Amino acid sequence: SPSDLLSRFNVGPPPADGDSSASSLASGVSGWCDPQDADFTDVSDEECIRYLLDIRNMLSIKPMASILSTGRTIKFKIYYRHNHTQAVMKVGQKKFILEPSSEVMAFHTDRVLGFNRVPPVAWAPVPIDFLKAAAASMDAFYAQWFQKFVLSFDQAKPLITPNCYIGEGERASVAGCLNVSLQLWMADVHVAEDTIVNPPRKYRAALELYNAEGGVGGVGDATKLAKMEEAKRSLESPKYHYAVGELANQFLFDFIIGNSDRWFGHNSFALGGCESDACLKSYAAKPWSKSRSSPRLAYIDQGSSFYGRSGPEMNPFTKNVGTLCRFNSHTAQNILDIIVAAPAEMEAGGKAAQKPGYALYKRIKDRLPKGIFYVCLLYTSDAADEEDSVDLGGRRIIKKKKTNEEI
Repeated sequence: SPSDLLSRFNVGPPPADGDSSASSLASGVSGWCDPQDADFTDVSDEECIRYLLDIRNMLSIKPMASILSTGRTIKFKIYYRHNHTQAVMKVGQKKFILEPSSEVMAFHTDRVLGFNRVPPVAWAPVPIDFLKAAAASMDAFYAQWFQKFVLSFDQAKPLITPNCYIGEGERASVAGCLNVSLQLWMADVHVAEDTIVNPPRKYRAALELYNAEGGVGGVGDATKLAKMEEAKRSLESPKYHYAVGELANQFLFDFIIGNSDRWFGHNSFALGGCESDACLKSYAAKPWSKSRSSPRLAYIDQGSSFYGRSGPEMNPFTKNVGTLCRFNSHTAQNILDIIVAAPAEMEAGGKAAQKPGYALYKRIKDRLPKGIFYVCLLYTSDAADEEDSVDLGGRRIIKKKKTNEEI
């Protein structure tokens, strides 16, 4: 019954501000997350993912408001017991079956490319009973939506597993678990335009014009070119160099992962750098809401990535707008290191290693949880409303043509 589920697991309202503090750290807890530290390392990633995976660390689950009529997704927020830790949970569902897989894949791609802007993401089995009770805590409609679009959707069946992790080395038999993505909810995240990580207005206006009118090559080229030149001149001030470098890196990242749901002014977030009255009041009332890291863009919400082969429509790299992009040497060197793969890596790949991008593919694949490939190999264009699709297992599936084309 719902009451039994609620007694087994604190599903529903979030804890009070003081209930999830570092002082309540219990003995035997595995891992650790620090929402105020965005200077991610291999060690901090490993520790945080270990913490997010352990359901003994979870305090409560709450549905995040969504609107079915606008095509948005079902998702939850998990509140943890220690250090004010929270995580966003993405679930595979009708029309967005690769949502959790894309989040995990984007995290590992970010680390391989060396941007370190995606908060840690875990691929985690979570008890279905907990999720059903959490959905019911919203209302009957949300519970039915979850049942129909997730649990009863055929394409989501590979995400269901009979066992769930309790802690390190332990498994428990439960009614069933759903593999989901859990991304650490970082402190001090704001809309990028409201922070100091914000390029000059003329630069933003040129990007918006370029994206809206399809790049150079059509009517009004002279006007667009003039605005682009004006935008480049606006970058001469050193105070904008960091902001433009951050934005160019984000464009490049989204181009590589095929993220179709972010462009300048949409789904663009920054961590730190907020100086508004609201931010200052929040910092004073809740010291843990302020980041200890320097301001930077935060790559959040990559659930619409890896669905297609072509570049995102609103991304400047898709339209070759390189004259407006600047990169720091760190980014350039990371990309070159991946392109020029080590001889041993190329030899191990055989003929496949001769294909462009093999080194990047190999390094990402070696980091991924194996369960993701099982989900993606069973993914067909049905899940994307009959559109062509690319799965993370490396195969393009085109249902209408009844063929499989290796990529």
